[in-house]
Amino acid sequence: MKYSESLQRATTRRDGPPVTRWSDEEFRDQRDLDLQTETISTRQVLVAVSLCLLTAALLTSGTLVEAAQRRNFGTERDTLLAGAEPLDRVANFLSLNRPADLIADIREATPPASDASVPVDAAPEPRDGGAVIGATPQPNIADSAPAVGTPPEPLRIVTSNDPLRVLVAGDSQAEYPGQALTNRAVNGKLDYEVSVDSRIATGLARPDYFDWRNELASVSVEVEAAVLFFGGNDYQDMEANGERVVRGTDAWFDEYARRMASVADVLQQDGRQVFWVAAPPVRDGETTAALQTMNELLHTIASTRPWLRVVDSSLVLAPDGTFRVYLPDDDGVDVRVRSGDGVHVTSTGASWLADLLVEEMAVYWTMR
Repeated sequence: MKYSESLQRATTRRDGPPVTRWSDEEFRDQRDLDLQTETISTRQVLVAVSLCLLTAALLTSGTLVEAAQRRNFGTERDTLLAGAEPLDRVANFLSLNRPADLIADIREATPPASDASVPVDAAPEPRDGGAVIGATPQPNIADSAPAVGTPPEPLRIVTSNDPLRVLVAGDSQAEYPGQALTNRAVNGKLDYEVSVDSRIATGLARPDYFDWRNELASVSVEVEAAVLFFGGNDYQDMEANGERVVRGTDAWFDEYARRMASVADVLQQDGRQVFWVAAPPVRDGETTAALQTMNELLHTIASTRPWLRVVDSSLVLAPDGTFRVYLPDDDGVDVRVRSGDGVHVTSTGASWLADLLVEEMAVYWTMR
């Protein structure tokens, strides 16, 4: 409170007729009153903060339950669920989580964005450890070894009047490549009808959280090609036949192979072709080793299933077999193809993957 404000109060009293002068004692009393700092107790602060946190938790209770369900099996997951599930029941009873559910429904119903909405790579950032590469040229896909599952002849001719109906499904890795394919179709570069079903933090390891086999079993019979992205979230303990299967063990890889085969088989029931994208190396070495073994299992499964074609994403994202953040484009300019988390692809990496997928699908269908 400024001194002049007290002086102003002294000449314009609110509790009586205006006066031109206060006594010194009245002025000092009013000044001291104006300069007093209003305080609240620590208890009041804690109560206010607690109420705010509780309200936020009730409004987003469904998200809290999902986050707890995604955690690896163990005491921590059980504890989080023990707190989140009762909170979610209260929120459902009071309908406090309806706004969050409505927003989620709107987001799922939103059509795929155009090219302009896909983030554009910024200027190259300082190289991460192991991200600096030499002048290794981008691989020529046509020179690579053929993938498993090559049919003897094209299935049919694809035209704008009879487009190829494609589903891109899987974890968050499916989002950007799916958008890249969608953008090519929307802009008339491909005679495709593309739908994308991307679920964050999902996979084949945790059907108790999200069951992809059941999800894919209900795919429309009109879908001719299914592109799958799985593995990035799967290297964790699983539960099979009521028992815990520890990751990295032979039993774990056997169970994971069984689940991959089951997904491939359920998609083939309507006669469609399946393109399963083998995961590229990631920054974490242990995860990369596990993904490599999972990819080998995928090739073994595909060797007995002509409708299943393995697409090696490393051809465009890791041509030398190691994790890279930057790779040279057609002009020899280094561009960022992997995001800062060391797992996901950038819009540029997704575009390269989309081109690879188009070439792989052209083996099955004649494109006009």
